[in-house]
Amino acid sequence: MGHSMRLRDIAGPIVLAAAVGALAAPLTAQQPRDLSGRWELRDRARLDSAVSNEAEAPAIAERPAGRPRGGRSRGGRRSLSEKDRLQIGRLMGMAEVVLAFEIEQTDSTITVTNESGFSYTVYPDGRETELRLGDDLTIEVKARWKEGHLVVEYKPEGGGKLTETYALADSGLFLRLEVAVEHSRLPRREWWSRMYRKLT
Repeated sequence: MGHSMRLRDIAGPIVLAAAVGALAAPLTAQQPRDLSGRWELRDRARLDSAVSNEAEAPAIAERPAGRPRGGRSRGGRRSLSEKDRLQIGRLMGMAEVVLAFEIEQTDSTITVTNESGFSYTVYPDGRETELRLGDDLTIEVKARWKEGHLVVEYKPEGGGKLTETYALADSGLFLRLEVAVEHSRLPRREWWSRMYRKLT
């Protein structure tokens, strides 16, 4: 009897803790963050090391992109075709540093406007939309929330992919923007991390 009483005494708290954990985990992992505001590159004077050293926003070293390599040159790789070279250049151009931007967020849309006035809207429910740049380029765009971060994928005509991940620091005063470029003819995935501070 004493033994079963001890089991009953601990069974309740264990079940309760498990239930609370099961409810809390998805909320912390999936809850979208409010990214609204005006954001400026934290260190505009040093674009090659634009990361925060604040304790609340851990520094992530920015790795500059290597030059696209391919080719059967001396290293034995096949050279890039003109088409691949142009497409990789286009992706790298899309990945260039933006000094400042503004985000307007609603329950169903997120609109990003950079400092030059270019603006576009994404739908973070995973649907695909098209973004037209000029008359000659169409980009497929898909956005989703992943563990509280906003992930936006851009796939321009011609191949390859650019991915942006917006991660808000706990205080809401810093926003880390990770940018990755992938292409079948790049020897590796190119990746950068940039830290922005909130202005308003």
